[in-house]
Amino acid sequence: MKTDEEVIERLRRAGSAVRPPADPLDRLRLRQAAKHRRERVTAGVIAMVLFVAAVGGSLFALRGVWSVQRRVHASTGWTPDRSLEVGPGQYFYLKGTAFGLDGSTQRQETWWAPDGSGELRFGTNRPDKYSPYPPAGAYGTGDFPLPYASDPSESDLSGLSDDPGVLTEQVRERARRDGLSVWRAILRLLDHERAPQALPELRAALFDVAGRLDGVARRDGVEDPVGRDAIALAFTDRDECVLEQCPNWELFFDPGTHQLMDEAVGWDASPVPFLVLESAIVGGRGSEPTEDELLFPRPVRDPAPPVQPSPSLR
Repeated sequence: MKTDEEVIERLRRAGSAVRPPADPLDRLRLRQAAKHRRERVTAGVIAMVLFVAAVGGSLFALRGVWSVQRRVHASTGWTPDRSLEVGPGQYFYLKGTAFGLDGSTQRQETWWAPDGSGELRFGTNRPDKYSPYPPAGAYGTGDFPLPYASDPSESDLSGLSDDPGVLTEQVRERARRDGLSVWRAILRLLDHERAPQALPELRAALFDVAGRLDGVARRDGVEDPVGRDAIALAFTDRDECVLEQCPNWELFFDPGTHQLMDEAVGWDASPVPFLVLESAIVGGRGSEPTEDELLFPRPVRDPAPPVQPSPSLR
């Protein structure tokens, strides 16, 4: 028979060996904390995956832009400071302000898409004398009538290369076909009225073709007639003389995109500006270009050249 002290001691030991049940609220809090940790880890993993995907997508898109730029002028080692490609749903915007011998001013704007849609707007201080061709208005897919093109193959410029070496021979062939000098054939392809379908990539390649011609003098770091940084190409076209007077041309191109900005000419005299251009790649037909859509800066000052001959492009 155990004494009272022995019973008390045994009960004390048994009591110390048995753990009381945990507080149910503590267990709930522990489960919630564990759940939150798992959710945070999962959210972190998802965020990391999305970040990697976004960076990868951006790099892929940039690689596409860079590859386009390198493809356009890889043969010259020159890269434009922005993409010159007119993508799906975009329009090439071209505005020309021309000054005539009679004191007239003509402003024509075109929006041209590779699917043959577009729009033309026109204004002049001599509406009694000048009107646009094709007529002003908006045109649906395939309906934009290209000017001065009696032969549809003449207006289809899709076969012209953006490689200056290849394009040089193509321009020479067009010049022979049309009975023009090579310089004049280049001017036709750069003309804002005659060739609104000559897209920026082709125009940049034509800069290289013109600059390679014998007799062309290039000047870098100059200013165009309306205050923009420019590269000037000067040339006397002795194949287009009239009554022993030969046109002295000066063309101004943007250094970053090699887009034509201005034309000047003088007949046996210093060239005088008669055409000022603006161009952009815009997101909609008829939309005015924003600053980030422009292919070169807007004029710094208003064009106000003196009255002088504005030679026909025949």
